[in-house]
Parts: sequence; structure tokens; C-alpha cells
Amino acid sequence: ILVLLSSSGIGQKRKMIYGYLKDSVTNAPIVLASVRNISTNTTTMTGNDGRFSIQAAENHILSFAAVGYFFD
Repeated sequence: ILVLLSSSGIGQKRKMIYGYLKDSVTNAPIVLASVRNISTNTTTMTGNDGRFSIQAAENHILSFAAVGYFFD
């Protein structure tokens, strides 16, 4: 799984993080994957294009899970 992230700012305040989740072998988007901010216990899902957005701050931990993929 390959994850590309961008942030709208850096600092301790939570910001909206935008990302794209794709298969590292096929480069196909991973649809309906769960994206969880472990630090705030919030979850979102990727869309049909593999894109997602979630609030996070510096040092927060994001977890990704999808059917057919193993946790790494």
C-alpha cells in the first residue's frame, strides 16, 4: 500500500489532511479503505478514486485497512 499525504499547514493544531491510497504494485486506487486517526479515534473511508481527507496534527498516527490487504 502506498500513501501520499499533503497538509494544509504544519503545527500542533489539527489540520485537514488530504491523501490518496493506492496499491504499490498495480498503482490502482484502493476504494472503501478505512483511514483512522488513532490519536483522536476518528475514522473516514476512501472514495471510489482512493482519495480521503481526515483531521490530524503533527505526531498523530494514521492507520489504514482494506479488504484483501494485510496490516504492515
